[in-house]
Amino acid sequence: MSLSARHFDSNDRSKKRVDRRVVILCEGVDDAYFIDQICIEIGAKPEDVGIAAIHGDGEFLKNLNDLIKTSPFVTGNVKRLIIIRDSDLDGQKRTAELSKEVIKIGLPALKHGELVKFTHLDVERELGYFSIPDLEVLGAVEALLLSTVENEARYIRSKAVLEDDISESGDGSNFDKRLARIYLALNGTKWRGVGSAYKAGVFPSAHVALNPIRDFLSQACA
Repeated sequence: MSLSARHFDSNDRSKKRVDRRVVILCEGVDDAYFIDQICIEIGAKPEDVGIAAIHGDGEFLKNLNDLIKTSPFVTGNVKRLIIIRDSDLDGQKRTAELSKEVIKIGLPALKHGELVKFTHLDVERELGYFSIPDLEVLGAVEALLLSTVENEARYIRSKAVLEDDISESGDGSNFDKRLARIYLALNGTKWRGVGSAYKAGVFPSAHVALNPIRDFLSQACA
């Protein structure tokens, strides 16, 4: 079973839509499905906004460096570069580290939840950055979406199952990812990733926890 996407090519994931006015870079395909659905909800136009999954956190700088050398960027068609990245264990540290690197290739310092104006090749542009779930909240998209269902009986049961497993095995690694897999399995869904599951309607789209990323993307895609 597969999902269709509007802002990236879900049939050929090697094709990155980096020729739009707004280009959004994210870590993986599951993140891309989540972002694509948010973009649909806020009314972003596929001809105006493109999403590129870079397949790995360590690929952001390389992809940014490659992107600013492409014809759509050099000629001024790309006006906004947006980076959406996991906070993992320390969102502030990760943001500061990547910020130092992007400055070296001529881009401005990253500011979480903001669009920073800069001029490159005599064209005025903006660089946006968002750390998921939030700059001071640990985790990734799993943590964000699981927070929207934490009062559900199925979530509570899923957490109990995982905690029992950790108690027996002593392995508490990848807590959110493991919890997400259990939750999705108990939900009866075929989706293995939370981003895909969100797009399929498994998680509530109107939850207040999603307001910060939705508000940011609304500004970024305007």
